[in-house]
Amino acid sequence: MAVWSKLEIRAVVRFLFAKGTKCSVTYREILENYGEHAMSMTQVYQWCSWFKDGRTSLQDEPRSGRPNTANNDWNIARVDELIKVDRRVKLKEISLKLEIPKTNVYEIVHDTLKIGYRKVPARWVPKMLSDEHNRQRVEISQILLHRRCQQEVENDGEHAMSRTQVYQWCSWFKDGRTSLQDEPANNDWNIARVDELIKVDRRVKLKKISLKLDIPKTDVYEIVHDKLGYRKVSARWVPKMLSDEHKRQRVEISQILLQRCQQEGDETVDVGPGGDHRARNKLLEHLIAGDKTWLRLSTQNATQ
Repeated sequence: MAVWSKLEIRAVVRFLFAKGTKCSVTYREILENYGEHAMSMTQVYQWCSWFKDGRTSLQDEPRSGRPNTANNDWNIARVDELIKVDRRVKLKEISLKLEIPKTNVYEIVHDTLKIGYRKVPARWVPKMLSDEHNRQRVEISQILLHRRCQQEVENDGEHAMSRTQVYQWCSWFKDGRTSLQDEPANNDWNIARVDELIKVDRRVKLKKISLKLDIPKTDVYEIVHDKLGYRKVSARWVPKMLSDEHKRQRVEISQILLQRCQQEGDETVDVGPGGDHRARNKLLEHLIAGDKTWLRLSTQNATQ
């Protein structure tokens, strides 16, 4: 990083002032090209005012009183070293230990040092992280992440990640996947898996589907009711709308039962002490009503 002297920055301000550039534009140019530590906005406006009054010198005006010699390279190095040893050191402690006025310590810490310090939660940290700082943070983060993963495996054991999940992720990485975030649970693949599971066991519960397929129960509910269009009737999953195949099968079964009913005929049985008789179909006595599904088919002309 290039280091610019005060005189060079002041010369740039005078050059832009001579061109008729506004002070705000001058400050923005210095900020973009020389950085935020080159010259503050207040100083830019001050020097523009002096040039407007006819000043030509770029040197600091002589000051009355005792010269300020505390902000030399030696003191800057001592202050910097002290802060690196103890990031929570106070300005007063630095002043007493190095025998430098507190005002000069403040100026050295905040303004003079090339890296610039600021205090965050009572600890001195550089305003701009260097490449070394960034590298250290990455290394520490990786170490902490590795330790966290180890703790999860030790605490959770086999529940950290199943064998199936390991193979599944390896397959995804092989196919070119780079994201580590979970995909939406109601994707086409999960919808097909839930549908297949319901077709195998129509009485399967949402909780069992969630545990078996490793999908949140709320997402399973959405897949079953919204994506697949299932509803549960007498503890059995059936499609809300019958397909043409379902209708055909029901018609065939109804015709077979009706034909058998007609073939086997009715028999007369006694009902009650009064000698009343009633016809009873033989086939109906052998039918046991199990799951009942209420269906309603609406058309434009009739309702069945």
